[in-house]
Amino acid sequence: MLARLHIKDFAIIQMLTIDFSRGLNVITGETGAGKSIILEALNLLLGARVDSKLLHDKRCTTITAHFDIIEPSPAHQWLKQQAWGTDNTRQCILHREITKQGRSYHYINNRPCALQDLRKLSQHLIHSHHQHQQQQLLKNDYQRILFDQYANLRPLQQAVSECYRHWLHTKQQLEKITMPDTHQQQQAWLQYQYQELTELLTTCGDLELLQQTHQQLSHAEHHLQQGQACLTQLQDTDHNPICSQVQQVLKQLMQLQAKTDTLNSCCNLLQQAGIYLDEASEQLTAYLAQIVVSPQGLAEIDQKLAQLHAIARKHDTSIDNLPTIQSQLATQQAQLTLQAEQETVLQQQLEQHLLTYNKLAMELSQARMQAARPFNQKMTHLIRQLGIPHAQFEVKIVQDGAQSSPPKPHGHDAISFLIAPNPGYNAQPLNKIASGGELSRISLATALVTTPLHHASTFIFDEVDVGISGAVGEMVGQMLQQLAQGTQIICITHLPQVAMLADTHWKIHKQHREDATQLKIHNLDSSQRVEEIARMLGGITITEETRQHATTLLQQASAYKADHSKIDAR
Repeated sequence: MLARLHIKDFAIIQMLTIDFSRGLNVITGETGAGKSIILEALNLLLGARVDSKLLHDKRCTTITAHFDIIEPSPAHQWLKQQAWGTDNTRQCILHREITKQGRSYHYINNRPCALQDLRKLSQHLIHSHHQHQQQQLLKNDYQRILFDQYANLRPLQQAVSECYRHWLHTKQQLEKITMPDTHQQQQAWLQYQYQELTELLTTCGDLELLQQTHQQLSHAEHHLQQGQACLTQLQDTDHNPICSQVQQVLKQLMQLQAKTDTLNSCCNLLQQAGIYLDEASEQLTAYLAQIVVSPQGLAEIDQKLAQLHAIARKHDTSIDNLPTIQSQLATQQAQLTLQAEQETVLQQQLEQHLLTYNKLAMELSQARMQAARPFNQKMTHLIRQLGIPHAQFEVKIVQDGAQSSPPKPHGHDAISFLIAPNPGYNAQPLNKIASGGELSRISLATALVTTPLHHASTFIFDEVDVGISGAVGEMVGQMLQQLAQGTQIICITHLPQVAMLADTHWKIHKQHREDATQLKIHNLDSSQRVEEIARMLGGITITEETRQHATTLLQQASAYKADHSKIDAR
């Protein structure tokens, strides 16, 4: 429970400390007295966004709350799991400080923490029901949340939502890599190109050798003619070849050498030249013997080169770069094959997620169906007690196609609240039939039905009794008093019928000075309560009759609480 709330320099609050008690804490005051400011400060402490208009322009805003928690409880377990515990395991202190520059600092048990930590912990400490939630009640999504909350289906609903998220993520991944028909055609064309190029390159063999062979065959006849002419000049004795001429010159010089020694060197050179000419002649002969003139072979190579040039033009490249193109095509094929394998795996995962989702969603639907009847009975009973005596409440659950429809985060069911305020009429959705006063009572009924299932130890009701008065207001007060027997209730109200049943009664008022306005709050004693209840009963001037009426209401409230204490003791 919330034991103490300390607020400093927030809006018109300079310094305020409230020591709440167990049971039903009621806060009253004139309209505009500043009751909502206290709740805004508490919400800010629990992780709400900062409204700079409510901060002090010269000093830091600080808000501190002391909670008494029980062990075990969700709050205690969260603190233990997150290592935020203290030596006193029954106490939790939350603190938030906001500087005049707007910087925010947060603490749990005097240790710095993230704002998200405050928000997570607050879910286990306080549950609030505000007046604006009446309009929320007109929305089907909010109705579904309330109903699942009543039926304690949050764990199952979260499991459905988690499975939905897995399914959606897998579906999105699959959509990114799934190949449309055009991609499949592209894959077939890519495979055809690769096979065509591979077969041709295999047939042609080494491209460099093929080009060299083509060059040799295309020039073979010319080379043979030229080589043969050269060989004739070297060896043809009928035409005085070079070799013969060298031999004749050598013979003549040898004759001269006999008469002088100065020609020895010249003769030696001519002898070597003759040897070299003979060797050249032999090599040329051997070369000419190797030349092959093959028109058929040249035609075959021409055909292969023509095919290679044609396919090179298709790929906008050269013959020499065709092996690189082949390698690139192979890589692309491998990538497409891998993508196809991934697509198969993701498709299998998607089908498995869908099966799991449908199983959980069906369990959720069945659980909702089972919870609908007792929920209808409790809501109908409370609404009738709250002054709509012939009302009939109904929660409508419709499965939207079940397994044939796409998964949704909340399951297959469409949930809506219906009411028939008067007998003889069919139940209609709230947003079509409920008046302002009826909506206020239905909202309060849903709060009372769903509140006991919360794990929080403190519940705040902020003017949920708007549009209610008289005997219905007293019934609301009795309901809140009964609820407060098992937990702490903090209720802001304008109804004396609710305030009279308080275990602790606080009054808020503004204190005006020449240069400032401050918010003050007081814990009322018995005589002060009489005055406050009398004020709430109405009238500018409080008469003795009004005070007597207030005293009577407080006596009735005391008797009511005493009687129910005896019943609870039994």
